[in-house]
Amino acid sequence: MFGLPSIPAALLRPQTFVVGAAILFVLYVYLIAIPSAEQRGKAAAFLAASERALSLIQEKNENADEIRDLSASDLCRELVPDGMPDDACD
Repeated sequence: MFGLPSIPAALLRPQTFVVGAAILFVLYVYLIAIPSAEQRGKAAAFLAASERALSLIQEKNENADEIRDLSASDLCRELVPDGMPDDACD
């Protein structure tokens, strides 16, 4: 009277278990695998952008050091366009 409900015979077939496993696999792919792959892609893009920003900052600092170490006449020679007389910066 109050026993466990009987399981229909159709649910006990091997084909039913295969279909159930396929459904669980699809749910796993759509709910877990794809979002985590997107997160890995976003993290990789962020890392690449960060590395590029750091390299640009290092390059800017190197350029700033080179400019700071130039004398006024050397800086003038670097900035004056070609075709100007050589004594324009003396």
